[in-house]
Amino acid sequence: MFDRDDVRYIVDKKLLETIHPIHVDFVTRNGMSGFVIKSSLVAGSGCGSCTSC
Repeated sequence: MFDRDDVRYIVDKKLLETIHPIHVDFVTRNGMSGFVIKSSLVAGSGCGSCTSC
């Protein structure tokens, strides 16, 4: 857990070491808003990963 710019982040320590550096932005586009997260984590493929089968 760490705080930056008045936001508290709760991240698994091993995951944080894997994805470091990480950049989190809150954006608004086309009337919609949400978080954009960029990191060095490479997305896998197939079942069992963050992508769909």
